[in-house]
Amino acid sequence: LVCAENKIIYQNYEADVDGIEAPIPRRMGDDSTGILIVSVATHKQKDLFFFLVQSELGDIYKVTLDYVGDEVHDIHIKY
Repeated sequence: LVCAENKIIYQNYEADVDGIEAPIPRRMGDDSTGILIVSVATHKQKDLFFFLVQSELGDIYKVTLDYVGDEVHDIHIKY
């Protein structure tokens, strides 16, 4: 995962495929500044894994990847 301003990108450097981007959800009415991710934690179980990311505003997001085998198709961010 690559955390950039206002978005999170999944990039597989072993494949010649463009990264998959997802915008970071914003608070209602707060369009004044960009959102930066300052902390990440990975939760991993036998058949499940996801990332918890925290913004500089203190908001927590759950990031999940849709994949088949070793190929990621989509990225989802929930507020």
